[in-house]
Amino acid sequence: MSMFYQEKIENLPPPNQSELAQHEILLQHIQHVIEKSGGKITFARYMEMALYEAGLGYYVAGQRIFGKDGDFVTAPELTPLFSHCVAKQCAQVMGELERPVILEFGAGSGIMALEILRYLDSINGLPDEYLIMEISPALRQRQHQLIADNLPHLQNRVRWLSTLPDERFSGLILANEILDAMPVNRVRVYADGSEQEIYIGMEAGVLKPIPGGLSDQRLKTVADRVRKCLGEQMPEYFDVEANLLAEDWLTSLNKVLDRGLVLIIDYGYPRHEFFQPIRYQGTLMCHYKHHAHADPLFYPGLQDLTSSVEFTEIAEFSVAAGFDVDGFITQALFLIGCGIDELIQTLDPTDTKTFLATTQPVKQLLMPDQMGELFKVLALSKDLDLELIGYQAGDQLGRL
Repeated sequence: MSMFYQEKIENLPPPNQSELAQHEILLQHIQHVIEKSGGKITFARYMEMALYEAGLGYYVAGQRIFGKDGDFVTAPELTPLFSHCVAKQCAQVMGELERPVILEFGAGSGIMALEILRYLDSINGLPDEYLIMEISPALRQRQHQLIADNLPHLQNRVRWLSTLPDERFSGLILANEILDAMPVNRVRVYADGSEQEIYIGMEAGVLKPIPGGLSDQRLKTVADRVRKCLGEQMPEYFDVEANLLAEDWLTSLNKVLDRGLVLIIDYGYPRHEFFQPIRYQGTLMCHYKHHAHADPLFYPGLQDLTSSVEFTEIAEFSVAAGFDVDGFITQALFLIGCGIDELIQTLDPTDTKTFLATTQPVKQLLMPDQMGELFKVLALSKDLDLELIGYQAGDQLGRL
């Protein structure tokens, strides 16, 4: 069996001394966990430590990872118009609810929360409370400071959580680029009907992939789905990432949302587009200092690990959890439906610097060969009968 990660990492900027020290401590911890687990751990366990291990993982160690000074730029970082469009969808839903609440998962730099609140404040449509579920102390502090500096009169309306709220609420749950960062198991599916899970082990202090039997029978269902979807196009093997956490996550959301809408914004494909021969090496991607590559074992703790979302599966999980699937659309069409053109027209073109900084990134948000087609917006509702404005430009539920 060949190695799974053969790509050589060349010409990437080296970590600085503090980053290297953090990485080495995390690597020692991973080695300890591998040894305690009998010599190997699932890729999901490795990814969980690489991203979320307290004080050491990529998202919680405190380094600046969002924006031009980080490793990647998200849509809210590009222009406030993205968040203002999301805010318009929020406003429509909140108009149907009493004492609505917005809950945002993993708010990153805090810029989307800031701009949603700014827009809703401008139309006198603020929620009763804006909750941010954030596990990173460093990011929580950054988000708090951003809102304090820019919207000090709304500080008391924002509350940070480390777990889902105990009380049920009506309102909206926002998950922008959350599913793609959930730890995944990795499976190599063979055309002959067999499959092997990809584990992570260590040899002479170096992380390495190890093939083995399936750790969870749900992975067998995923493997069978791959072969069924590909049919005669099935290559000799096909690597797939399986998000076993998504189903429980959606169930937990249903338990806290009494009435309202869940908006999932992420990159990925419906099932018939996801399982294509071109993706036989899987969809896992790594981001390190604004460089994208495919080696997840490169400097754990210092790079982001993500995988594309299989939206048909998420829709199925959502229905099983008790939600109605109300809409599925590309990011471009969602933003158009929410009136991004009208928002541009409200800007002052004589303020050239601000106008260009706000509007130039819109092309990146809308163009099919950039974020416009790759990113999708999935709407899940509960006890809500509403024609959502974000889907009026052409709902694509049929693609699921």
